[in-house]
Amino acid sequence: MYRKIVIRPESCIGCRSCALVCSYGHFKAISPKLASVKVYSMDDFTEMPLMCMRCDDPECVKVCPTGALARNEKTGAVEIDHDKCIHCGKCVAACKLGNIHKAFGLTIKCDLCGGFPKCAAVCPAGAIDFIEVKEEEE
Repeated sequence: MYRKIVIRPESCIGCRSCALVCSYGHFKAISPKLASVKVYSMDDFTEMPLMCMRCDDPECVKVCPTGALARNEKTGAVEIDHDKCIHCGKCVAACKLGNIHKAFGLTIKCDLCGGFPKCAAVCPAGAIDFIEVKEEEE
C-alpha cells in the first residue's frame, strides 16, 4: 500500500487555505507565489487545486543537469535538493502540467510535506485528500 493525493475539483470552494498553509509550512511566509499548490479558476463557479502529480517517469528529473531532483522512496514525491539546484528552469519547462515554478529566485514544487501534506489536512471542503491505495486499485 501507498498514499496518494486525490483532487476533487467539484468540492473546491476557492478558499486557498491549501496555498497559504503550503507557503507558510515551507517558507514561514503567507504568499501564494511560494506555494507549490496553485488554485486555478476554471470558470465563474469552478476552482481547481493543482500540485505535482508524481509522474511515473518524471521529465523534471530527466532534464535536471545537477541531479537536484530525485524521488524520495519513502514518500514517492520528487523533491528538490536546494543545495544542488542551480535554478536553470529546465524542470519548469519540462513539467507538462506546470506544477514546478520559480518565485523569488527559488524553484518550487510539491514535496508532500515529508509524507503528511498540510494542504490535505487543512482543506475544509475535502477537495484535496491524501488517501491509502492498494497497488491493485491503481
